[in-house]
Amino acid sequence: MPDGPFAGRRFLLTGSASGIGRATAMRLAADGAAIAGIDRDRAGLAAVVATVEAAGGRMLALEADVSDLPAVERAVASAVAALGGLEGVGNIAGHR
Repeated sequence: MPDGPFAGRRFLLTGSASGIGRATAMRLAADGAAIAGIDRDRAGLAAVVATVEAAGGRMLALEADVSDLPAVERAVASAVAALGGLEGVGNIAGHR
């Protein structure tokens, strides 16, 4: 996965554990991007990370509820520190 149109790019995606957020994380990773995924579903997020990494990609799991601003601020800071910055953000989290 390191080669592709997004090779070397870093993205933060909310809602990465399922649905459109998961699909977006998988697509960007397949195209070479490093992903920081935020979701409150720890198990779902871990499954997506395992799938991305098994395919040779890079994904960081950050557990947070997007309705909790301080938790999101901590997660974003962790993503920036771990990935060395961000080129894009996708706010994809939904409500169930």
